[in-house]
Amino acid sequence: MQNLLTATALLISVGTVGCESPTMLYHTAHIDPQTMKITLTDHFPWPAPSGQGYFQRLNAVNGYTLQYIAPDGRPDWDSLWLTNDSVITTDSKLQVLLKGEYGTVYLRTTYFYPPERKPQPVEFYADLWLSDPNQRLAENIPAIDQTRELSAITVIRIFRAPPGFLVVCATYESDGRIAVLSVDGSKNGEWIHSNNLSPLYRNLDVATSFGDRPRTREYFGLPETFPISDYLRTYRNISKPASLPVYQDVINLHYQRNEFVRQDFFSLDRPRKTEFLHYPLSSAFALLKPVDDKMQFVYRYK
Repeated sequence: MQNLLTATALLISVGTVGCESPTMLYHTAHIDPQTMKITLTDHFPWPAPSGQGYFQRLNAVNGYTLQYIAPDGRPDWDSLWLTNDSVITTDSKLQVLLKGEYGTVYLRTTYFYPPERKPQPVEFYADLWLSDPNQRLAENIPAIDQTRELSAITVIRIFRAPPGFLVVCATYESDGRIAVLSVDGSKNGEWIHSNNLSPLYRNLDVATSFGDRPRTREYFGLPETFPISDYLRTYRNISKPASLPVYQDVINLHYQRNEFVRQDFFSLDRPRKTEFLHYPLSSAFALLKPVDDKMQFVYRYK
């Protein structure tokens, strides 16, 4: 039993997908780290008592997803994808990095698990997407230990530009090389689909691009390589002037696989502001951490 994780929650049946694919909730989940197979037990009917957590299973094509809903009613960051035989294939995390009148910027992290998925690095990047008022937020803490392992860097440039705001997110590997570039827009605080954004910026790569896109990156004043050593000495904005009016620049240093973040805000009319974030690790799927820690963080796209 030492190789089994037991996490407690409540089951709830909250609806259906189509006619034959119900959403179900469970009291207990067991993970076997040797086979990556999960066992759900203690199924409960709707409604579940308030103030208690539960595991929510949602049937999908060729498998199902599993997420832990905390006692406060907010979903955990981790969303597991499993086969019909209950073998874990991926763990996808969606974590809020920034919120403002421009919308919500998220951090997306995906771990891929053998034997169902071939060994590969962790996919990690930032982008603007749909806002969700029920999304769990990071904890603001007084400081972090910056001697921890630096896992990635993200630079968020927010411009006042059609359709209202343009949010550009550059994700860099720990050695400073660019990995992902995302260009998204928002209007009245709501994310705009790239199909509606592309006609406004025909010569640029909108939405999410994996690997470098020199023309788009240079247009928005972003470096090909993030100057890590220089930045750690001065904490000065590394972005260059752009042709669009800048609303705000935010540079984020992600430590220990994004468990801790140093967040520096740069605005034209006020001095740098620094905040420190903590994304607590999920206790519901804690046994995955030793497996996760063996994977290279941030995929290197050619």
